[in-house]
Amino acid sequence: MATCEGGFMSGYKMDPAGVQRVLQAVGDRASELGTALDDVESATADVVQGSGGDGIVGQALATFLTDQKSALGDVGTRISAGLNGATLAALAYVHGDEQMEAATTTAMTTAFSTGDLTVLSRTEGD
Repeated sequence: MATCEGGFMSGYKMDPAGVQRVLQAVGDRASELGTALDDVESATADVVQGSGGDGIVGQALATFLTDQKSALGDVGTRISAGLNGATLAALAYVHGDEQMEAATTTAMTTAFSTGDLTVLSRTEGD
């Protein structure tokens, strides 16, 4: 979820479990698309045969179905790439949170043990 101030994004919050649910749902639908594409391939021979024995019509139908399968296969590839990208982004977000938490804990421990509160205002790399 993004928060906006003055028309600019000022922060965001992500629920990893929610992201996982969405990615799983998209993956399930993509799997259904793959099954449907397999069904189209197996049905092509039946469509050609059901075209009344006309070779030109049968060939046109077969070509059409093959082209559609290819186009839908490209969509499936893009869905898969999107799922992979979203998964990697979510993992990076969670990993970044863990790194920030560890750095903050270290800074708080240092501040507590030394009394030096300036460690809490430093940015990474200082």
